[in-house]
Amino acid sequence: MMKIMAFISSSHENGNTEKLVDTICKEAGFNGHKIEIYNLSTISNNGCIADNECQLNMVKGDAIDDIIFHIFLKMEIADLIILGTPIYFEQVSGLTKNLIDRMHLLF
Repeated sequence: MMKIMAFISSSHENGNTEKLVDTICKEAGFNGHKIEIYNLSTISNNGCIADNECQLNMVKGDAIDDIIFHIFLKMEIADLIILGTPIYFEQVSGLTKNLIDRMHLLF
């Protein structure tokens, strides 16, 4: 059994991105995998403040103590991460970009 975390990075409720992520997760659930789905448009996702505390102190911590930080703790033990995002101007959505910028502390 795998631990799967999925992220929906679209502000459109029941839009194509959400439908796609839900379909993938439903199939994985049928196969016995544990699924957690997060909709980034419904949770507080403050942008990275670029203070480099996570890197300078060589600790797994973040200056912003919000739900995203606690999700990152779960990401470290996930077997698979699904990131569903619409494409705007050949780029990921702003919600996705904020998440990726904050992931700096994981590397």
